[in-house]
Amino acid sequence: MVEDMTVRLDKTDLRILRILQDDGRTTLSDVATGAEVSVPTVRKRIENMVRLGVIERFTVRVNRSMFRGGVPVYLTLRADKAEATAQELSTWPEIVEVSVTSGVNNLICKAYVDDMEGYRGLMERMERLEAEVGSNIVLRNLKEEGDFVVGPEMVLGLTCDVCGKEIEDHPITYTRHNREYYFCCQTCLKDFKKKMEYLA
Repeated sequence: MVEDMTVRLDKTDLRILRILQDDGRTTLSDVATGAEVSVPTVRKRIENMVRLGVIERFTVRVNRSMFRGGVPVYLTLRADKAEATAQELSTWPEIVEVSVTSGVNNLICKAYVDDMEGYRGLMERMERLEAEVGSNIVLRNLKEEGDFVVGPEMVLGLTCDVCGKEIEDHPITYTRHNREYYFCCQTCLKDFKKKMEYLA
C-alpha cells in the first residue's frame, strides 16, 4: 500500500508559496501584504510548511550560462542494470539530474559541459558503460522551471472567492493587482468583476 503523502494546504498557503517562489528574498512584511494576512500568520504558515516538508529549503538559483560548464546536454540510456548505472552516473560531477524511467530508454540524465571538447569527453566516458546511449545538446531553452511550481489545482480546500463554495474541479483563475483569485464558475467570476468595477 502506497502511503498518502498529500498535505492539506489552503489559499493562503498557496499565495505565500507563490510569492516566495517568485523571489525567496521577499520580506515577511511584503509576503503578508501580497497574501493579505498578518506578518505573524505568514511566519507561522512558513514554519508549518517547513515542518511538513512542503518547503524543503531556501536557496539561490544560479544562471549557469554565466559560467563555464553552462552547456546543457540531455542523455537517454538503455541499461540492463538501470539502478546500478543510475547510481554510478549520480557520482559524475557534470551530471546534475538522473532519473530511472519506463520505456525502452530506462534512464534520462541532464548534464552540463564546458564546450564541444567537454561534450566529447563525456560521451567517451559514456561508452564505457554497459548501456546504449543517446544524447542531445540544448541549442536554446524556451522555458525552464528550476523548481516545482505550485498550481491552484494542487491545493486542497480551495474555495470560491465569491460564494465560498469548495471548488471540486479545476478553479477558474483571475489575477488583479498581482493577486490571484479563484472561482467555481463563470457566473461568480462575472459577479466579482462587476464588484471590482463598482469599487474602482
